[in-house]
Amino acid sequence: MSITLKNKLITTSIKLYPKLLVIFVGIVVFLVADNYLAGNIQSLFINISAALISIPIILIVYEIWHEKSQKKLNESVYSYAQNEMSIALQEIKEQMRLFIDGAFVYFEGGDIIVYDDDIENLKLKMNENAKILYTEDKVPYQKKYQLEHFEDTEETDIYSFEKDTIVEVIHDARYLSYQLIDLEVSSNLQKLESLLNNSFIMERLDDTKTQIIVHLVEAMKMLESFIENHDDLFLRTSISIQGFDIQVEDENIYNLFYVEKENKNTVYQQHLDSKLFMENFDKKDLLNVYIVNPDYCIIFSDLVQEVLSCVKDWIDSGDGVYVDYSSSRIGVL
Repeated sequence: MSITLKNKLITTSIKLYPKLLVIFVGIVVFLVADNYLAGNIQSLFINISAALISIPIILIVYEIWHEKSQKKLNESVYSYAQNEMSIALQEIKEQMRLFIDGAFVYFEGGDIIVYDDDIENLKLKMNENAKILYTEDKVPYQKKYQLEHFEDTEETDIYSFEKDTIVEVIHDARYLSYQLIDLEVSSNLQKLESLLNNSFIMERLDDTKTQIIVHLVEAMKMLESFIENHDDLFLRTSISIQGFDIQVEDENIYNLFYVEKENKNTVYQQHLDSKLFMENFDKKDLLNVYIVNPDYCIIFSDLVQEVLSCVKDWIDSGDGVYVDYSSSRIGVL
């Protein structure tokens, strides 16, 4: 039995229990009146038993009808509420992917090769089929999307990590200073809590989905608290990664690029990310490499996995597809 079905049965049982108890009492009253009472007293108790039996049955039928009709009437609003939640969960999922993939989160599986012969000096090499090329009229296209099969592509199911596996993966993750601001979960948690406090949305989610969201908020709060209470969670290292470059577009806007050079000349570059910092940085400092403190790796991995399991429960409940109107795209969790 799936967790979703089990939770639904528990919720339904809790709702029906008081009414079924009243019906049972009504039946007992009727049996007592029919076998042990007579005359006006018997009629009185039979009427009482009839009320005890009929009223809960009427309420049960009404609630079933009301729930079905309400969902039908509010189908579009119901879909909107679920979609808003799915968009928030997508952002959380992408942040968990950042925790897992670190500096290489910008590349799809198989796009990049990491040469780690020298563990202190990692080198990146992008597969030719993954590069964004330009035609004569400067229209960019992804060459790899034209191929029917891309042998080097490796798709990783972010929800499939076992406990031992995710600990090992996060232990080996490398993060750039440029990414440290994205490792704080407070902004995503605030968005999730604002949705949780939005009665317009929450009243239109069923009990199973509400339980998932509440569980997710609890998991995110534990992760936030752990990050905030451990200043030494991410440790600076002497590791360098060749292939990344920072270019300053404006006073506080820093762009991250993947760059290939030959004889100190740039032969290819691909824009990966843009970020606004409230203070000025030496762009070389933004390429410093960090790792997760080995002392905290196990518990940190458990917290990340717990958040991902909540997102997976939401998908299993039947809400994996969302429409992001702000970016005009349809996505899958």
